[in-house]
Amino acid sequence: MSNPFTVLVPARGRVRHFASRRLASIFGLAALLTLALAACGGETVGVKVQELPGVHAPPYVYNTRPPTSGNHLPTAGPYGHIATGLVAERVVHNMEHGAVVIWYKPGDPRLAAQVNQLLNKTGTQCIIAGPYADMDTPVAVTAWGWLLTLDGFDEERIVAFINAHKGKAAPEKLPGGHAVCTAES
Repeated sequence: MSNPFTVLVPARGRVRHFASRRLASIFGLAALLTLALAACGGETVGVKVQELPGVHAPPYVYNTRPPTSGNHLPTAGPYGHIATGLVAERVVHNMEHGAVVIWYKPGDPRLAAQVNQLLNKTGTQCIIAGPYADMDTPVAVTAWGWLLTLDGFDEERIVAFINAHKGKAAPEKLPGGHAVCTAES
């Protein structure tokens, strides 16, 4: 039986076999990565960003827009659609509990309605959404240490992000080591 990664090179009337171990290793590694991603539910949703310490006090300085971690207020905010606008220092505390936040640029009633309809479908347990002025893109979705930026409303990608990150990155735990938000909540 021949090696599937064998390179056949004719030389003076006969065939020589040169197995490429490097090529086999690369294909093997690629296959393992593909299987690992499939086992985890597919591709990674969003970008992993550097996490800042989460102290319950100022200064409120963040390394991403919108924020994905860092110092925040000592009390978390309510879950659901906050039509009056998100307060970064408050919702960062929710993310510390494992929540996902959907941020969008204010002034677009259609976008606000789409986000609200999405929350009606997914429920609001451990999910917060609302307008936020300090945005680089029209829509962003965050969890502690994770960021997904979007050029517009994309329900499929937002739901995939929620499923991938809600309750998973929660540095502040309840007594007993459990996250306030869990993937099921």
